[in-house]
Amino acid sequence: GGYFLWVDFLDLPETETQLSATESPASVFARFCFERGLKFMPGIKCDSVFDNFEQSKQSKGLCEKSARLCFADMDAGDVEDGAKLLIKLYREYTGK
Repeated sequence: GGYFLWVDFLDLPETETQLSATESPASVFARFCFERGLKFMPGIKCDSVFDNFEQSKQSKGLCEKSARLCFADMDAGDVEDGAKLLIKLYREYTGK
């Protein structure tokens, strides 16, 4: 709700570049995107209330492959550009 959009990346690959067993696939993808000019919050960092994922009612597995996108301080053109970049980077990252 509000100025956020929850996006599920259900087919993010598990990768050997994860720094620890607790780093989620979305966290690795977020770092990949950040290095290319796009910033978003991995879902696992948005809903870990007592590790029960009580806010979103999502399973931990789903939160590990999701993102919270914020568009509160963006105009329509920036939102469109960000969405296009996210799609481009997702395709590059997953090979799809």
